[in-house]
Amino acid sequence: MIFLKNILFSEVDFVIDKGFKVVPIKVKYKELSKIRIERSLKSFIKKYDPKKAYIVGISGEKEEYKINGTKVFIIPFSDLIFLNI
Repeated sequence: MIFLKNILFSEVDFVIDKGFKVVPIKVKYKELSKIRIERSLKSFIKKYDPKKAYIVGISGEKEEYKINGTKVFIIPFSDLIFLNI
């Protein structure tokens, strides 16, 4: 895992490298109901076209969105242990 910040200061908190696949993870210290998909994650998805992306919040309900063919999962911190990346 690495922290990624590009020259435009868009950031993704972690990137899991699985050979030819990458999985971005954005971590927010907020309730999931207050989380939105930020420009930085959208930019990462547009550039690298991952199959999955995750946004992790401190608590709340799970949600799933699709951006350009990428499934974006919004999950509570407690579900990190169950991630199947």
